[in-house]
Amino acid sequence: MTGRSKHELERLASFPQLNPHPVIEVDYSGNITFSNPSVEKVLENLKMDKRDITVFLPSDFDVILRDAQKEQKMSCYREVMIKDRTFGEAISLASEFKAVRIYAQDITEHKYAEDRLRMFFTAVEDAPDGVQIVDLSGGILYSNRAVQKIYGFSPEEYHGRHVSEMNADPEVAAKVILPAIRETGGWSGELMVKHKYGSVFPIRLTTSLIKNDKGEPVAMVGIIRDITERKRSEETLRELNARLHTLIHEIPDVVFFTDTTGRYLLANKATEEFMGLRQQELIGRTNEDLLPQDLFESCKKSDNEVLKNLKPVHVEEHHSGDKGEKYFDTIKAPIFDNLNNVVGIVAICRDITERKMAEEEREKLILGLQDALAHVKTLKGLVPICAWCKKIRDDKGYWTRVETYIREHSDASFTHGICPECLKKESPETYDEVFGTGTEHKEKDKI
Repeated sequence: MTGRSKHELERLASFPQLNPHPVIEVDYSGNITFSNPSVEKVLENLKMDKRDITVFLPSDFDVILRDAQKEQKMSCYREVMIKDRTFGEAISLASEFKAVRIYAQDITEHKYAEDRLRMFFTAVEDAPDGVQIVDLSGGILYSNRAVQKIYGFSPEEYHGRHVSEMNADPEVAAKVILPAIRETGGWSGELMVKHKYGSVFPIRLTTSLIKNDKGEPVAMVGIIRDITERKRSEETLRELNARLHTLIHEIPDVVFFTDTTGRYLLANKATEEFMGLRQQELIGRTNEDLLPQDLFESCKKSDNEVLKNLKPVHVEEHHSGDKGEKYFDTIKAPIFDNLNNVVGIVAICRDITERKMAEEEREKLILGLQDALAHVKTLKGLVPICAWCKKIRDDKGYWTRVETYIREHSDASFTHGICPECLKKESPETYDEVFGTGTEHKEKDKI
C-alpha cells in the first residue's frame, strides 16, 4: 500500500459515510473534495441537482477558509437557507488534511419551534395581566413583568417565595385554591393580596394545571389581574345608581322604563300610585294590559314614533278614569346600549291636570269678559246731526231722533221734561203760574 493510498484511507475513515445528515469537506482552495450520500439525498428532496452542492457553503465561506489556513484549530457555526429549509452547520478545521469539514443538519422544524417558543415567551412576558407559574406545592417558579408591577417585587425577590406569602389571608391558598386546582384542574375568583410595601388590594385570579406529555401535572399557572380600579369604578357606579334610583323613585312625576316591546322594566312611586299597582306587579306587563284602550293607543303611537325616529318626543296625554280627568305632559326618549342599539324607552309624565283646569277656567273667564264687552255700547267718533231738526243719521242712512239714536247705541235711557225757556215760549200761562208774572226768577235747568 503506497503512502498516498494510506493517506486517502485515513481521510475517508475520518468521515461518517452513514451519517444521516449532510457532511462535506472543502480543501483550502475551495474545492469540494468529499460529500456523503445524505448531501445528494437532501438536494434530491429539494428538487435540486447534485451540482448545486455549493448551496451548503455559507456566504462568508471565503473568510472561513482564509482564517482556517492561519489557525491550527478552528470551529464555528452558521445557519444556511436552502430554499425554504434552514440548515445548521458545524464547521471545523481538519488541518492535517488541509481542509474544512461541514456537518449540516436540517433545523427547520427546530427553528420554527424555537421561534414560536420565543414568540410565546415574549407574549407572556409583555402581557398586560400577570402570569405566574408555581410548582405543585405553591413555590413560585416564574413571574412576568406584569406580576412584578402588580406586587412591587423584583424577579430576584420572588425566588424561593410561596404564593401564600402574597395573599392577605395566608391560608386561602392552602385551604381553597390549591385543593380546588387538584380536584377540578383550576380555580377562578377574587381575593385580596399584599403589595411589597404593605397595602392590600383586590385581584382576579384564574389558575390551571400544567401537564407533561404523559398528562401528569407538573406545575400550575395563574393569570393575575389587578382589579383595584374596576372595584373603585364599580363602587362609584353603585353609588350613582343608588342616587339615580332614589331620584327616580322620589320624583313626583310618573317615570317608567319599558323595553322595545312595551314591557315595563322599572316604575317609580308616582307610577305605582297612578296605576294602583306595586312595581313588582308592573314589571313584565304592557300598557295594553293596564290602560284604557284610548290611552293605550295614544301611548303606543308615541312609543312607535320614538322607536322609528330614535329621538325624544313631546306629547300631551288625556285620561278619564275613576279619579276623574287627568292630563299629562309627557316626554319619551329612546334608551341605547353601549353598542348604540336601542333597547327601550324612558317616559316622564308630568301631571298638568290643575294647570289644564286653571287654563280652562281662564278661558271661560276670558270668553265671559269678551261677551260682556260685546254688549257694552260706547259712542265714539263723529255723529252726523241735522243743524235744524237735530235728527241724527244712523249707519244705514236713516235719520232718527236724537233720543232714539242714543238709546240704540248706548245703554242710556231718557226721561222727558221741559226747560223754563221752552215753557215760557210754548205755554206762557203755565210759565206765569209756575214762576210768577213780573218776578225775576233764577232759571232752572230742569223741571
